[in-house]
Amino acid sequence: MSTVVHFDFGAGQPRGTRLPRVALADVFELYGGNADERLVAGSVVIDLDLREGRAPTRVNVNPGAFLVRIRTPDGRLLMRQVHVERSRDPALVFLPKQRAPRPKKQQKAVDDLVVIRSAPPDALFGEDHFRKPAVPRDWWSALSMANTTEPVTISNLPGFHASELVEPRYDYMGIARLQAEPVEELLSLDGPAHDVTARLVGDIAAVQGAKLRGNRESPFAKWKLPVRNRELIGKRSDEGKGARYFSLSYRAEGRLTPLQVACVPGRWEKRDGKLADVYANHYERDIGVASTRTLRVEVDDPDLGGLLDFLQQGDLSGSTRMLNNATELLYRKWQNPYASAAAGYVLVQAGQWQGENVNWTQWVLNLAHRYPSLTDGAILFTTLLLQGRSDTLKNLNYEGGSKNRFRTAISAAFEAVRRGPPLYRHGLKMMATNLAILEGEATGDRQTYLQLRSASKYIRELSMRVDPSQPFCVFDVSTD
Repeated sequence: MSTVVHFDFGAGQPRGTRLPRVALADVFELYGGNADERLVAGSVVIDLDLREGRAPTRVNVNPGAFLVRIRTPDGRLLMRQVHVERSRDPALVFLPKQRAPRPKKQQKAVDDLVVIRSAPPDALFGEDHFRKPAVPRDWWSALSMANTTEPVTISNLPGFHASELVEPRYDYMGIARLQAEPVEELLSLDGPAHDVTARLVGDIAAVQGAKLRGNRESPFAKWKLPVRNRELIGKRSDEGKGARYFSLSYRAEGRLTPLQVACVPGRWEKRDGKLADVYANHYERDIGVASTRTLRVEVDDPDLGGLLDFLQQGDLSGSTRMLNNATELLYRKWQNPYASAAAGYVLVQAGQWQGENVNWTQWVLNLAHRYPSLTDGAILFTTLLLQGRSDTLKNLNYEGGSKNRFRTAISAAFEAVRRGPPLYRHGLKMMATNLAILEGEATGDRQTYLQLRSASKYIRELSMRVDPSQPFCVFDVSTD
């Protein structure tokens, strides 16, 4: 029979820590009195999310002694020595160690029961025993910003009753969804001229308060669809062709105090055609000796969640091994352009265009041109123009003729900046590199050089605000 390899990923971790969904395993055969190692299986993707009857990962080996090293997306290295007995099925089967179930509370005898009238939940957190009334239904729907008389910012959302959408049970924390359009003229030669809202989000068109779940330590919101797109249920989505979507984290005790804003997918379609839950939740993050409340964005997709985990740490080697079907994801951009962009980052960064029989450079161009609200496609194609071989960029079909902004690296880079922050944090690194290359080549054209310098200043500002520990772009928001 096969040998089961158990790994306890929760050991030594704080309570409530999110366990990894995937890991990479190296299997070494031990010989010479267990003093020498020989790699027999390298970078095996271990699926740790075994929901819906998913089969555990197995590695066929010969009988003998083995050393197993497992690397998680957050950089932890776990090792274990196992011995495989001689049998009909000498294989290693990887299973995460399940947490022990919580002991059931013993019920008291009937004679010991005392009936006590329960207090309202809010009474547990306040002395006035006051329970807020139910929030009117229209406050949860998207609110139009078209008729406002003053600029809409993330500190001033007309009609958004922030103080009524939060409760003391969640420490007055809240999460809202925003629908926005990029600012057409974002940069000036002197640097970013717009306020923080325009630089991070753009022109806000709608806002929707999200009902929180969870507990005081980690309240969260989840959704499958973006603001105002109920008509897309059951239909192919035009995600990325229109508005962009964001998640706003705030605290409200009498007034709205924005904390962070995150770039989020509006709807994430999985391989089976169903929509994945998109989560935005608050959690405690330690910064030195202090701790702060931070927004975290996650997508509940068992097939691609692990890819995002490795991409979060900048581990392109782990991402590449996970994404054997990267070209297929890139091709099927109409199904999920966000997943296509993640696949594009892995392919472009790993240099997979060299020696490929498939001309997927055209697919990156299509992703950049057809999805104007997805900055990542523009960043990816700019990178190809700057770093790809000249022969890989020939015979491309530029849709839209002269209106296509991706014929030169400079125009492609400016288009990426115009669209605002990318969905994925890795795009900021790639964009900063692209602009540095272009600045070095534009010394003969002062006007272009000044525009590139302004764009670089904008990207540096985004990079200073972004949370470095997440795959999606999550930015700290200035409250002044």
